[in-house]
Amino acid sequence: MKLAAKRIVWGKFLNGGQTCIAVDHVYLPRVHRTQFLALCQEYIQAFYYKDDALSADFCQIINDKHFQRLTALIPKAKVVIGGKTNPNTRMIEPTVIDAVEETDAIMQEEIFGPLLPLIYYDDLDTLLNEMTKRAKPLALYFFSSDPQNIDKVIRLTSSGGVAINDVIMQVSAHQLPFGGVGNSGMGQYHGAATFKAFSHEKSVFRQSALLDMSFRYPPYYTKINLIKWLLPKKD
Repeated sequence: MKLAAKRIVWGKFLNGGQTCIAVDHVYLPRVHRTQFLALCQEYIQAFYYKDDALSADFCQIINDKHFQRLTALIPKAKVVIGGKTNPNTRMIEPTVIDAVEETDAIMQEEIFGPLLPLIYYDDLDTLLNEMTKRAKPLALYFFSSDPQNIDKVIRLTSSGGVAINDVIMQVSAHQLPFGGVGNSGMGQYHGAATFKAFSHEKSVFRQSALLDMSFRYPPYYTKINLIKWLLPKKD
């Protein structure tokens, strides 16, 4: 749990959450709520604060439009860590939002900012079944030491890519194709996948000029039985 929280905090708030493969939200087993929140608080404080103020390692929101969009998404009653904003500097604290529902406004679009919603679940199979009904993400992150659960998540979900027990770092593995699926994009690049993505594999069909079968040409009424005989037979 400690390593998962550490990497999730880093992967969410890197560049103020403004990366396409940032952690968008977390599905968390309900029994781990208290421990996970305490660890989030610990790592947010260690990574991004100095003398009780945000350090230079935490960046501002890119422009006023997105600052206003993000602040409008914050459900103040559910904020358990952070939540303060400053329109003059376009700064939003690393913010953790508790007990979010799928119907909440913050879950209706890609967040692309330093807001981390927590959604609790009790059964992994039920969660995976629900996830198949939702838009396919560019990246899916799963933390577990259980090989069966890891295999289940990989098999039963669809996403641009999957990282097990880490976040963000899959993009640094240039031997792995990178790209989305469905709503998260089309096509892949990195390594050989880049060459294929930006190349056209031209088809070339070569036919012999030594033999020209007459049955391909009309009239066909005199050849119908031969054509039927040549066609594949159904069992």
